[in-house]
Amino acid sequence: MPFRNKFAIISMFVILTAAAVIADAAQTNQQKFDSLFVIASSLDIKYKAQVEPAREAIAAMGGEVVPLLIDKLGTVHARERVTLEEIFKKIGKPAVPYLNKALLKTDSLRLSRVALMLYYLPDSSSVDNLLKVTGDKYYWVRYQAIRALGKIGDHKAVSAVQKALKDKNELVRTMAAWAGGQLIDKKLILDLIKALDDSYYGVRMASHDALVNADCDLKTQYILSSLTAPSPMIRKYLLSVIVQDSCRYDLSTVKLYLSNDDPVTRSLALRAANRLDPEFVSDYLKQHPDTTVDFLVRQTIEDLTEQDETKAPAHP
Repeated sequence: MPFRNKFAIISMFVILTAAAVIADAAQTNQQKFDSLFVIASSLDIKYKAQVEPAREAIAAMGGEVVPLLIDKLGTVHARERVTLEEIFKKIGKPAVPYLNKALLKTDSLRLSRVALMLYYLPDSSSVDNLLKVTGDKYYWVRYQAIRALGKIGDHKAVSAVQKALKDKNELVRTMAAWAGGQLIDKKLILDLIKALDDSYYGVRMASHDALVNADCDLKTQYILSSLTAPSPMIRKYLLSVIVQDSCRYDLSTVKLYLSNDDPVTRSLALRAANRLDPEFVSDYLKQHPDTTVDFLVRQTIEDLTEQDETKAPAHP
């Protein structure tokens, strides 16, 4: 047999052998993962002591096991989903590049869970791909993508959050309001104020909390100007924000609602004014005796009056 033919046969044999070894190694990793995952996600009492070691062993396999974990994200079993979350957290940052790629090629069910893993592993490298799925037709994908973007806190997500605040699904809008609070961007303040008039209470509460926690220099001018907006709902929430945060506001705007016909608005205005200027409210209540029959307003006045009476003298 000519030397050239012998060499070709030997080369082909080496290539085939190498391919077989690689395939066998891949199969071994798959088998090892499958065996460990059964234990890692087991509720069987006999495996109780082995659950955590099995999770640690899978995590120790590093990046090479991440594609197998992503495939498992389609599971219908809650215990397996919890197990996957714990393993992804243990692997940490090495899992992020695989998850980023999976955002662009996996099915909707897995996609929402991939985005959830990126919420647990926030990284700026995920922003661009997360933005690409914020318009997905499946609302749970939109929800988890906005959630992850809020956790990452990159201001590139501002326009996506603004759009999500108008989403047809109330849970997506709620998460958008939360994300807006995480981003702390001036461009979102008016959107969060408008969301206080949302038909769903979760959106209103999330927006309220976001505004309470926003920096004073970002929000005070918008809150004062919006207090006189036509929406009674927005007004009540904004007065509540003034009551709860520590920023300074122009008292004259709050004064407009001290005698409002709506008892909730009046009560909140009294509390807001009291936080801003207790002496003014004390004098106001002395000059305007309570004639209301509403329990909430009477209770508010009693609370503020008792608070004033129990203050220690400035110079005993």
